[in-house]
Amino acid sequence: LNHYGARMIVLGHTPDLNIITPRFDGQVVIIDTGMSGYYGGHRASLEIDGGRATGLHGKQAVLLPTQPEEMIPYFETLADQMPDNQRLRAHLEMLTNPPNTDDLTETDRMKRAPRSGE
Repeated sequence: LNHYGARMIVLGHTPDLNIITPRFDGQVVIIDTGMSGYYGGHRASLEIDGGRATGLHGKQAVLLPTQPEEMIPYFETLADQMPDNQRLRAHLEMLTNPPNTDDLTETDRMKRAPRSGE
């Protein structure tokens, strides 16, 4: 961003939560909502006006958060609007109810993966 004198970069081609997702205090915005039927997403657009970014999901416009404490309310607003978005619901659940563990050396994904020689 500094090299180009930019305040924000917009990325696509990587569906994640199937919503417009701000990262790094709104400096990076992922806009791939998985529009194709394969990804199960929906049409959305990003509007940037006067330096403020707004995600347009259907008929609802939602100002993108620029502070960490704004992220969960943003996700909750979109989860209410899109109750069938399981990726978003799972992400929101993880953010609001983080795993209660001190051992971060092994994840559930690692536990499910077959081990060498098995």
